[in-house]
Amino acid sequence: ADAAERYAAVEAIIVDEWHELIGSKRGVLLELTLARIRVLAAAARPRVWGLSATLGNLDEAMRVLLGPGTPGRLVAGS
Repeated sequence: ADAAERYAAVEAIIVDEWHELIGSKRGVLLELTLARIRVLAAAARPRVWGLSATLGNLDEAMRVLLGPGTPGRLVAGS
């Protein structure tokens, strides 16, 4: 009942091991959860970070994590 109040202060969301979740049922549930948090924390506009060492298609993984039409920046290590 107090989800809007609780999530209004969210500043950052960090998803570790994104490669393990993307394309799976758990990943879809995470995508839905992130979408809901974005709506509830719209005023705070939380930053979303996805961490992974083994993703193949980085642009697609970023698009899925951030949601359609949401700009992002890809940071890759060497």
